[in-house]
Amino acid sequence: MTNAARKLDASDAAGRPLDWSMLVPSDEAAKKLDVTDRRMRQRAAKELADRGMAIYTRHPSGGPMRWFIDRRVDNRLAPGIIGEQYQKQDLSRYPRKKVDKALMQARCVDLFRAACSTKPGNQADWIDDFVAKLAARFQKIRISKRSLMRWRATYQTPADIIKLIDSRGGDQKSQGDPKAWAYFRSIFLDDRPPSIKICWERTKAFAQAESLTWCSYTSCRRQLNDRIDLEIQVRHRDPKRWRSQFAPYHEQDPERFAAGECWAADHRPLDLLCRIGKRMFRPYITVWQDWRTRKIVGWDMCETPNSTTILAAFRTAILDPSNMGGPAVIWIDNGKDFDAWTFHGQTKQQRRKRGKVEFDEPVYEGLFGRMDIEAHWAIPRGPQGKPRVERVFATVAGRFDISFGTYTSKDTVRKPEQLKDVVKNLRNVPTLEHVRERFGEWVKGYNAKSDHSIDDMVDADGQRLSPNEAMARWCPVLRRMADPGALDLLLKIHHKPVNVGRNGVRIMIAGKAIRYGQYEQALGRFKGTGKKVHVSYDPNDIRTVLIYDEQWQFICEASMNSTGGRHNDPISQADASTLHRRKAAHNRRVNEMRKNRDLEYITDEELMAREAEKRRPTEPTADPVNLKIVRTPVDGQSEAIQRETHRKAAGAETYQFDDDDDLGSIGSLAKLGGMAGSDDGDDDDDELLDLGSSATFADADGDDMDTDVLDLRSEDQPNTEAADDPHILDDLT
Repeated sequence: MTNAARKLDASDAAGRPLDWSMLVPSDEAAKKLDVTDRRMRQRAAKELADRGMAIYTRHPSGGPMRWFIDRRVDNRLAPGIIGEQYQKQDLSRYPRKKVDKALMQARCVDLFRAACSTKPGNQADWIDDFVAKLAARFQKIRISKRSLMRWRATYQTPADIIKLIDSRGGDQKSQGDPKAWAYFRSIFLDDRPPSIKICWERTKAFAQAESLTWCSYTSCRRQLNDRIDLEIQVRHRDPKRWRSQFAPYHEQDPERFAAGECWAADHRPLDLLCRIGKRMFRPYITVWQDWRTRKIVGWDMCETPNSTTILAAFRTAILDPSNMGGPAVIWIDNGKDFDAWTFHGQTKQQRRKRGKVEFDEPVYEGLFGRMDIEAHWAIPRGPQGKPRVERVFATVAGRFDISFGTYTSKDTVRKPEQLKDVVKNLRNVPTLEHVRERFGEWVKGYNAKSDHSIDDMVDADGQRLSPNEAMARWCPVLRRMADPGALDLLLKIHHKPVNVGRNGVRIMIAGKAIRYGQYEQALGRFKGTGKKVHVSYDPNDIRTVLIYDEQWQFICEASMNSTGGRHNDPISQADASTLHRRKAAHNRRVNEMRKNRDLEYITDEELMAREAEKRRPTEPTADPVNLKIVRTPVDGQSEAIQRETHRKAAGAETYQFDDDDDLGSIGSLAKLGGMAGSDDGDDDDDELLDLGSSATFADADGDDMDTDVLDLRSEDQPNTEAADDPHILDDLT
């Protein structure tokens, strides 16, 4: 950039005052020259500034630093009438054929003027041959020597292009002003959508207020498709129709995924009415389908779909051995229920912000991540992302839904007239369980049906296969397999990590806060530390939950907390006494930690030996060469949970302490040891493992630890009696 271009005062490089009437801002110049402002500024810096035709300065009236272009750069920048003559004219109100004809005539004039300035000799010597060449090049217009001279006299500047258009014939007035058509377009392209008549009336009022010409209603309808392309009309007025009929799509190769490799899932309401009691509704189905074989691998039916039904259908599909261990890839809907935290370890909002915002919390992979399943989401409001699931839904509607007397059809336009009479008698409306049972039979028949016209379901011998046969024959040799016990734990509802409070953990189930583990001593080491724990539960039985630490090591099975009564259900004296006794017993157990520091404890080597014993690999049920072992974070935890369940069933959790119980006895220590008997793999609870816990371990695990303590007990006397005997400590000492 030269010094002249950088000069900041109101003078040029020679020190002479600038003539601001001959300068135009770069954005205004770009608009008149039909280029972008950025392109105009680049040209000014690289070319025009060196020629003295542009300057970077501030206007005398103030404002920011900017580029100013000399009007002599182009005739289109000239002020007044001269500049207007070189501006591009709006020809949208003229028919396309007449505009194209005028453009070809203007091109002929430009070529003729160039020939006059370059060809030697007299014009009469070469003009005949020149006109013949123009006629051969522009065959759509008639060209003669006389017409060429007439066009040259008419077309002097670019603004004169409008004078070459043939205005004879037609209804030029009914074409309408371009500004009026722009207003019509703005209100017509709306997905509500307004009718042509309403848009025409509103545009007529706008044209009258702005003193513009506007066409008749008949002319408006006739010109509509020429003014606005049909695809653009459908895109803005009916987006759903545009996506299904006009939008381009990618064709999918049938061999893209192998059998059993990819599953797709979605919800759909059935086109029929069922009931629960006297309440009628349209049930929803959640379907998981294998992409290659079209087999319905899992499904569930409910009143309202949610993440629980998705998990229930997925659980059924995974645990079915005929589905070959589950998929490696899934295609799912973009709804919030499919995007739940329990599946992906993050919410839909977090997934969209991931990569843009730094998150401090640890990333939890979710169910699909823990099972090494790659998840893909379909485009919102686009059925093409999972077309085979949508196709099976159409089959369900046409073959299953229509078989019920309470068939409702897809919309009210095709709703059967007899439906009103059918639902008057409640006995005619099937129950949800009846519909569920029939749909299960229908799915079995669908998976076994080979009478179809699907070309990619034909084997090499030309035999048409059913989905079941295709899955059995085409599934790859390498099968996915995981620990069955770990699968059972994974395929539960997993809540977001929570802190442990005074009354245990608090989780949200169906929009309601429920607390668990009020008196669970195993949770004591998490209170006040800020460490979070993972909670999972069976949606069909929420009386207990399973709690894990941040490394997915099992902690305990916690029961739902007891409440002190409600306003319409006052607590009784007996209930209050029970709650007080449980609280006092919990406090005494916590105090025992301080009183019994000199008790025996299990060494690290013994704990490691027990952990190794628990995690012995499960023997495979098939050829190891054909298996792909899927590792999960809860492998080996199922046995610890079973021991916890057996311990609670034996009464260790439900023991009732009286106010005058002597907790210094060996029996109380045995009960305390029973609480710590479910080893979770860490060392925080080692102080709880006293003589009583050693006896419990020896009885549950079958090892020979602390046999001296076991020998002291009489075979005729049960452990519970020994625990209740306040003098047994004296006998032992």
